Amino acid sequence: MDAILAIDDLAAVLMDVPAQLRAVAGRADERVTSRWTRSEVLGHCIDSALNNLQRFTRLRLADQVRFPEYTPDGWVTVGDYRARPWDQLVTEWELLNRHVLHVLRGVRSAEFDHIWADTGHSLAWLAVDYVRHLRHHLGQAIGPAT
Repeated sequence: MDAILAIDDLAAVLMDVPAQLRAVAGRADERVTSRWTRSEVLGHCIDSALNNLQRFTRLRLADQVRFPEYTPDGWVTVGDYRARPWDQLVTEWELLNRHVLHVLRGVRSAEFDHIWADTGHSLAWLAVDYVRHLRHHLGQAIGPAT
């Protein structure tokens, strides 16, 4: 999948997924992975949106950028997502990703080649990986408990 297709896929996710997330509201505290509940998985998706929004924005502004380390478990712990109302988490996730989509839709062709210096990955690679990663975790947040 190329970056343009990934951006279109993110737009499709934002059309369908918020309603699907709201439909599992009563199951927010169910553990769906060995370490996280639905609320924590959705919180991780919020954290990922926050971190990747920074990456996408900064990579649009410079040819090569370094970023601080991101530790998902630590962010989920600090975010304490199990203490938050499910509907608020869904709304926050949706609004953040609408902004991510807006930023990605504005990427100029040459900016897709800008490099995350720590990994050697391009902005284009990162956009594709972000949507792939998002779909994986949304499947956990929406799907049956394990």
